[in-house]
Amino acid sequence: MKRKFLPVLALLILAGCAALPEIPSPGALRANLESPPVPSTLKGTGEFRLRSPDGLGALRFAFLVAAPDRLRVQALSPFGNLAFLLVQNQEKLQIYVPLEHLLLEDEEARSFLNRFLPPEIGTANLIYFLSGRLPDSLWARQLESVSSEGSTLKLRLPGSGGWAEAEYSRRRLQLMGLKVFNREERLSYQVKFKNYRDRAGFLLPARIEFLIPGPEGETSVRMDFLELEVNPELAEDSFRIPARESSTP
Repeated sequence: MKRKFLPVLALLILAGCAALPEIPSPGALRANLESPPVPSTLKGTGEFRLRSPDGLGALRFAFLVAAPDRLRVQALSPFGNLAFLLVQNQEKLQIYVPLEHLLLEDEEARSFLNRFLPPEIGTANLIYFLSGRLPDSLWARQLESVSSEGSTLKLRLPGSGGWAEAEYSRRRLQLMGLKVFNREERLSYQVKFKNYRDRAGFLLPARIEFLIPGPEGETSVRMDFLELEVNPELAEDSFRIPARESSTP
């Protein structure tokens, strides 16, 4: 029995040690990664967990995405009450906070959002992250170099305000991580993409984690996607704050 098992074991070991794909040139890699097939629309639910120097927080949320610039997030408290409603429609950003009877727009809305995410991310980048894609704002930078560490490709993207390092798996070219540094070479924020799953032919992350350093300590944000529907039909008015909610006293 042992002799029959040994050849099978050897084949399994060799399969696990199969040669990784060659490292592509920066030009070839950029062409491959800049325009991967991505969903036009997304619809899903998830859980949001925050750990910051000020304490802990948890929310459930439902979201809609219509690429490239429309997003709706309905956040619920642990008791099922509406915590806030966020709508991004092209350049216009609105957040309705029912507990405070507030409708925040543009800069005020971005300040509210920065309680959870660093200013550099914003909703435009978040739309790309949900699809496991590097935002166009980072691809606008020159791809300076590509290096390899085992099964991981590391891409260095310099820019006038700092630089970024993106990590991709060599086998499937999935975005695994992103680090963004400022001019002083300090980490601005870090993003990790985990648990990729096949969703109607698209490989999308089921978990996204943010790590944001700060003067008073580190803030971490984790988003787990419980349900995800790819390319559903979405009504145009989904990306508007309802009139009854937008009227503030």
